[in-house]
Amino acid sequence: MARSRIARLALFPMLALLCTAALAQQPVEKPQLWVHLFFSVRTPEGLQRAKDVLTRAKAAGFTHALLADNSVCDIDGAGPGYVDKLHEIQAFADSLGIELVPGVMPIGYSGAIIGQNPNLDEGMPVRDALFVAKGREANIVPDPPIELKDGGFEHPEGDSFPGWGWQDAAGKGTFADKQVFHSGTCSLRMTDIGAAEPKYGHGRTCVSLTVTPFRYYRASAWVKTQDFDNSVDTRILVLSKDGKRSLTFTPVRVKRTQDWTEYNVIFNSLDCTEINFYLGMWGGKTGTIWWDDARIEEVGLVNVLRRPGTPVSVRGEDGMEYEEGTDYESIAGADGGARWWGGEWPGPAPLRLTANSRIKDGERLRVSFYHAALVLGDQQACCLSEPEVYEILESQVRRVEEVLHPRMWFFNHDEIRVANWCEACQSRHMTPGELLADNMRRCVDIVHRVSPGSEIMVWSDMFDPNHNAHGDYYAVNGSWEGSWEGLTPDILIANWYRDGGEKTMRFFADRGNKQILCGYYDNPEMYTGDWLKEARRLGIRGVMGAMYTTWVPQYDDLEKWAADVKAALE
Repeated sequence: MARSRIARLALFPMLALLCTAALAQQPVEKPQLWVHLFFSVRTPEGLQRAKDVLTRAKAAGFTHALLADNSVCDIDGAGPGYVDKLHEIQAFADSLGIELVPGVMPIGYSGAIIGQNPNLDEGMPVRDALFVAKGREANIVPDPPIELKDGGFEHPEGDSFPGWGWQDAAGKGTFADKQVFHSGTCSLRMTDIGAAEPKYGHGRTCVSLTVTPFRYYRASAWVKTQDFDNSVDTRILVLSKDGKRSLTFTPVRVKRTQDWTEYNVIFNSLDCTEINFYLGMWGGKTGTIWWDDARIEEVGLVNVLRRPGTPVSVRGEDGMEYEEGTDYESIAGADGGARWWGGEWPGPAPLRLTANSRIKDGERLRVSFYHAALVLGDQQACCLSEPEVYEILESQVRRVEEVLHPRMWFFNHDEIRVANWCEACQSRHMTPGELLADNMRRCVDIVHRVSPGSEIMVWSDMFDPNHNAHGDYYAVNGSWEGSWEGLTPDILIANWYRDGGEKTMRFFADRGNKQILCGYYDNPEMYTGDWLKEARRLGIRGVMGAMYTTWVPQYDDLEKWAADVKAALE
């Protein structure tokens, strides 16, 4: 017995060597090459384009295609024939041996959720805005009024405007123009800023203003251009007094040459008592832009959200709480009230009183509500806590399962720029990171209930502390830190942060998550191959391949990119 036991022990090192050799001889898992189909197949033209791209992708060695068609999350709202087109593109991909993966869970860009109910937008709070009753309505009254001196640029001294705090390149690139103006007798003209300020190309004017915390404002200006390089960052911008926090996130999208046009941005003052109000451009180059008739005003019941997590309160200054439907008419939500999603401003939105209202003429009211927050023009993020959001997500996933029966699902949890303001979120006493981790778990549970055993892939940025998973991110109330706790090791990461380099790749690898490196980003320098080589050189585990990721979208470089990536993987 003793000799037998000793003999078995002696075999262990030999068995270990044999096992290691056998593992070394096993074939390496085939690298995945993904193509990002960032357009809709709703139309015959879109469907044919997808087929053309997939045909080229097959010839170039691609294995997967991300169907980033927003209509996938609203199949029944996409119009007649859309289901047939989905079946057709899936059958075509199958015939080529390319796995078609649908994009679902539109958490960051939530149009497919908010399209079902616009009130599911994450709401920002307005607290105790002053309305004054007169007759059968009460209107917003600035509290206190904002004093914007010389918003019409009517009082220059030379080429400077003393009513504004400061101005870039006065007399060199920015001028008082008494020949061209929207109203009055003068405007602010900015010409060939790149030559006047060659180091940065900044052409701006700014003034500091007093505001009330958690109030709702509109900032506007009239703009005219002539041969203006409109590729630069042109903005009506509002920052906190210390400059550390932006309150507006919407660029002014001007044409190269246009007549006078009014531009508006809306913002919440949050906890600020002072703001810096800018007009101008960053990184300017050539051409001329004029500014005139700038203003900031407190606004009323526009884009109001009506759902359980965004309550409305109307009370007198004596503390009397008034009742909706009894003292004032029902306030319509974002699905039917005063709405503004860009373009012409809708004008005042009063509180309408009932015939038997207890509110007296001249009474001062304090009105609190939540409004939708727009970022970068039209991006809307859904609430992470309202139960209806998850009901819609599950119904969308079930419909995709009925139509496509995918083996893998791609989650659109990227660039979530507004979060954790409404009562539904605040009542949970969680950080944004904790809310997102919980959201990810719930979304994974939905998919696994509907499609047991399927794989899940998600964009990296909102779970990467080196990228967007931190504090001071756009209009987020708190930090995204800890969001990664919602990821289990079996979730595949679509890593799109090239600048994160080793830190980002190793962060996910150490947590056990495999990765696809999402390169290209409409950059013809073809850096993805170098990125893959870096991962290999550093010994990063679980890098499975790469994605040709275009947002234009354009596919001119598809074959060249694939050749560069395959060379890096050899």
